[in-house]
Amino acid sequence: MGKKIIVGNWKLNKNLEEVADWVDGIKIKLKKVDFDKNLDVVICPAYPYLLGMVDLLSDTNIKVGSQDISQFEEGTYTGEVSGKMLSEIVSYVLIGHSERRKYFKEDLSIIKRKVEKALVNHLIPIVCISDKVWGDGLPAAKYNEKFFLHQIKNVIKGLKPAEVKKIIFAYEPPSAIAKQKHEIGVGHAADVNKVIKVVELIKSIVPESKVIYGGSVKAENIMSYLSNNIIDGVLPGSASLHAQDFGDMIINATEGLSGLH
Repeated sequence: MGKKIIVGNWKLNKNLEEVADWVDGIKIKLKKVDFDKNLDVVICPAYPYLLGMVDLLSDTNIKVGSQDISQFEEGTYTGEVSGKMLSEIVSYVLIGHSERRKYFKEDLSIIKRKVEKALVNHLIPIVCISDKVWGDGLPAAKYNEKFFLHQIKNVIKGLKPAEVKKIIFAYEPPSAIAKQKHEIGVGHAADVNKVIKVVELIKSIVPESKVIYGGSVKAENIMSYLSNNIIDGVLPGSASLHAQDFGDMIINATEGLSGLH
């Protein structure tokens, strides 16, 4: 069993004081926890806190990632943050989250360009693969194997095998994603066996890439996703906002994975 990964996504949450409190809390929670052997942990705060988080977490094994990346490298693109800028601070970047597809109309061509910008700047792209997302208030489309394969093939088209291997794919069904920051795991976590089938489908196209699952993951169910050789990690959202809950996830994963080795 390879090394697993937990990637926490804060989305549009927290102010400076809350960030400092979270860091203090997670350090206390994980003071005697050695998770580095079997587990990589990444946290993705909003842009203003990236540099500060890197500094505050420098004495831990928690890495920092970005929630997004520009499809452009430089120029007259107000409000954008390029891969070149991010590469000086972080190692990971989320790309193509279903919320960005839904609210910012990101299509496959934009996602493709963002992946390319991440790779050229030596960032590890975490590319979200999702069911088709409709407009606000409308249900997500049902699982469609053809659509899944199309997303993956679009991302890897023209890339070298070594580049594809660097990409982490994240399967995130919209129905499993919690809607509010205080509601931990209120979405419907996908059945593990169904997740395994989707992950196997993704790996049939990209067998060398890691594939993780996102959607209502919490301390109580994390090992149901990590205790197999197929799913390589998880992408929690709301549960990562609370230091105690995120710490419990890391502790449960560390203890569970240690028992499997």
